[in-house]
Amino acid sequence: MIKQLICSYPVRAALIALIFTILIGFSILLLPFCHNQNISANISAIDIFYTAASATCTCGSLTIPINAFSNMGKAVIILLAQIGGLGLITLTLIAIAFFVEFGIGVQFMAGHLLEVNSMKEVRPILKFIIKFTLISEFLGMIFFLPFFLKDNSFLEAVWQSLFHTISAFCNTGIVLSKNVSLLLQNDYLFLFVTFVLIFLGGVGFLVWFDVVKVIKSKLEDRRINLSLYSKVVFIAIFYLWLASGTLIFILEKNRAFINLGFFKSFIYAFFTAFSMKSAGFLLVPINFFSIPVLLIIMVLAFVGSGPGSAGSGIKITTAALALVTIRAVLFNTKSVEIKSRTIAEDQIFKAFSIIILSILWLFVTVFILTLTESGSFLELLIESVSAFSSLGISLKDVSTFTSFGKLLLCCNMIAGRVGILSLIIAFTKNRKIKEYSYPTERLLLN
Repeated sequence: MIKQLICSYPVRAALIALIFTILIGFSILLLPFCHNQNISANISAIDIFYTAASATCTCGSLTIPINAFSNMGKAVIILLAQIGGLGLITLTLIAIAFFVEFGIGVQFMAGHLLEVNSMKEVRPILKFIIKFTLISEFLGMIFFLPFFLKDNSFLEAVWQSLFHTISAFCNTGIVLSKNVSLLLQNDYLFLFVTFVLIFLGGVGFLVWFDVVKVIKSKLEDRRINLSLYSKVVFIAIFYLWLASGTLIFILEKNRAFINLGFFKSFIYAFFTAFSMKSAGFLLVPINFFSIPVLLIIMVLAFVGSGPGSAGSGIKITTAALALVTIRAVLFNTKSVEIKSRTIAEDQIFKAFSIIILSILWLFVTVFILTLTESGSFLELLIESVSAFSSLGISLKDVSTFTSFGKLLLCCNMIAGRVGILSLIIAFTKNRKIKEYSYPTERLLLN
């Protein structure tokens, strides 16, 4: 029965795997050896559950200080972030490993989630995801190691380097100590490597698989170009980053960045613009920013990262498709086109469904929080968007939320990580495609 359930509903398998991972992490974090006995005397079970959910969903928001956990507890937290950062596909395969044999059914399910044309591509892609993650994080750890060796023993330096590398690559944004925050603020090389890791984890594994395939083809004198999907991801991320970074720089160079000088303000603005898509690493406190910049941050977080990446949000391709659809309407074009290619209608429907359902989900979440929690509307709105997009920033101290409020935010994290449309589909029955259509009619729209 379980096998049939998972094979029939691929997205449901991912949801089961995500919840299962959170519950396992929660159970382990409850154990005394995961706690720092000098700090953790008053930690509640709901706070530990929130920590497990936040780490697995790569949100990085914490209701208790990270130092409340022992090194073992911190290791569990970063392992949860690693599993969550690998994303929907890996979590699905974890669920399958428990209930379904690794065979043609697994390949079919992974092919559905990856949206590849041939099942033969599934196994190479899954292998690539693991290899790409391990190589990226190993190189990141090597680069960070000299910075941590200055003030720590070798083993402690390796541990801190590994933790920060995974936190950056998985777009989690958790830092172990103030020293890491100081390194981010004052060392450009440390900041640059962190940025690269955020970029590698936030673009999407399928894009990097495509890039590597193109590079190999060039070396072998074969003609393979980047797919339209990869081009859209790179172009959309670049323009969104350029526009938001420029706006943040203009708006904050005489406010939050006033004492930094022109060059440092420029670096801070563009790092913030990229980090606020999902990673959540802050170079200045969030309450230093003006309301217009906070609105920009919420838009960046809502859009999020690339599909199949360590980030959440509605995804950059969804936002890009919505914009080109609006462009088609404005210019009275009969079809939606990107780079001389016509986009399928079902994808347009899906993109707008994701956007509208996500906005409705956030509206309901904020509405409920205004009834159960204290704080301004802006604080609760930012907290809701931050949880949904796995950003992990807060204007209000989340530890002051009620248990119900914390659980609601956990649901927000799960919805954002799986995808709100996928979440709804996971709870609906499979429906056969209709082989007929009704007569066309038009409505008055404006």
